Amino acid sequence: MRKLLSLAITGMISICLAAPEFVSAQEVTSDTILKTLKPKKAIKRGLGQKTLTDADASFLDSLPVRGIKVQQRQKLATIIVEKQLPKIDVRIQFEFDSATISPEAQGQLVALAKALSDPSMAGVRIALNGHTDAKGTDAYNLELSEERATAVRRELVATYNIAPERLIAVGFGEERLKDTYDPEGPVNRRVEVVRITK
Repeated sequence: MRKLLSLAITGMISICLAAPEFVSAQEVTSDTILKTLKPKKAIKRGLGQKTLTDADASFLDSLPVRGIKVQQRQKLATIIVEKQLPKIDVRIQFEFDSATISPEAQGQLVALAKALSDPSMAGVRIALNGHTDAKGTDAYNLELSEERATAVRRELVATYNIAPERLIAVGFGEERLKDTYDPEGPVNRRVEVVRITK
């Protein structure tokens, strides 16, 4: 009995210790965003380096800021993965079952706006990719994720004066879960910020 109790207490301590790391990983600073979104330095060819082709760059430049079509969304997702574009997940919280940004999200929006306003990011286009967990239908989650990405874009433009042509709002719904083992987990509800300029 005493041994079983000891194991149970150890398990609880491990969980408690892991929780703050998970929370801190969700909050990112403007410096972290900026460093993550810098283009990767060229490495010698032949070592698996992924570079954007002119066709990829042209496609990314042609994306509209809203209302991306299914084929465009799929091609964007493929380029992000295959070319390993610089990206970072930012935990923007929303009111339950809506695209209303919660007051708790303001710190992360400030950090994102500060990073995007840095002189080194001048003229850089960013895809704001909205993602949901797997609760609800595919169609509903796709619409909600696009509304949330659009809400973040609107806030960055209206409140923080980020040029609207630099920000592309894309909804992926539950198509690209971050944690496929826990499809309804909170880690899947996120805004992925991706640099789509060479």
